[in-house]
Amino acid sequence: MNIKKALFTFLCLFSGVVVLAQEQSYLVKTNTLTGKPQSIIEAKPLDQLSVLAEIGKKIAVQDGAGKIYVVAPSQAITNFIVSGALGKHTVTITDKKNKTTTLDFTVDATTSVADNEYYESMFDLFYNSMQTDTGSVKWNGDRYRFFVPWGLDHFHTMKGLKYFYGCGEEFVELMRKASQFFSN
Repeated sequence: MNIKKALFTFLCLFSGVVVLAQEQSYLVKTNTLTGKPQSIIEAKPLDQLSVLAEIGKKIAVQDGAGKIYVVAPSQAITNFIVSGALGKHTVTITDKKNKTTTLDFTVDATTSVADNEYYESMFDLFYNSMQTDTGSVKWNGDRYRFFVPWGLDHFHTMKGLKYFYGCGEEFVELMRKASQFFSN
């Protein structure tokens, strides 16, 4: 058994990793809080990932906007921290013969509180209770989404839900246009 396979077996057995394999290189992530295996199909910003590959020339990591944010010499284990734009990230491994191997993963971010205690359940209660009357209305050929169909309640609910949805201003815009329409 070569050193790479032995190291890979050791990591899988003793640190609880889940692996995404493409060709003969591996992208792994260990959950340091729980020690449980975690899928690598998606990562979050600031997650630490490791590339297991044969020692080669370099490893480059490209973010969802196509910008390279890590360039490092290729080692048996190369660690990096996920950063850059959200979307599909690509790890390009260049070996000593200039052959390239790519590994892809998706980076997504959501607002959450995950302390497994009081604040997590409180956060879930607040988040779920704000989404009772969500809907949309069509006016003058345009669709406007709202959280609550009453202006003042929508405004206050929007202050909390703006971190999860990008449509809070639509109902305010509808009120503005309706006000202009009826004042003319």
